[in-house]
Amino acid sequence: IFGNWEAAGGGLHIKSNKLAFNLQINGNGDYIRNNWKKIIKDSDMIIFVFNAKKYLDELDYQRDVNQRLHFIKSVIDELCDERKRNVWLLGSYADKLKNQKEDWKKINNIIKTKPYCDFYENKACLNLTDEKILEEYYQKMFGK
Repeated sequence: IFGNWEAAGGGLHIKSNKLAFNLQINGNGDYIRNNWKKIIKDSDMIIFVFNAKKYLDELDYQRDVNQRLHFIKSVIDELCDERKRNVWLLGSYADKLKNQKEDWKKINNIIKTKPYCDFYENKACLNLTDEKILEEYYQKMFGK
């Protein structure tokens, strides 16, 4: 899981049928440049989690998320290895949004103007503290 640590609380990447858990996938610039490329290269699935509420409320945060998404797409494009990488975009803190459906639509309207708008497979805005919602989404992601 790439993205906001408040939202994610940890990280994972998936290679073949194995889950690899990373206690931290740091978001500072040096860590991104030095480590995200290898993680992306080695992964079959990338889950990018960001705080949907902050994305709408804080322009600096929005720009940071946009830059990270652009970086992920650039790395995938740069690899040119014809490998299929499933990219999932998850907005967290859905329970903090005033109107989840409308606010998620606003976020999607912002993202669809960006050069990376078409590289992710699925997107959702979730309350990551709701175990029932997480289980349903887990089923969707992994088909189990």
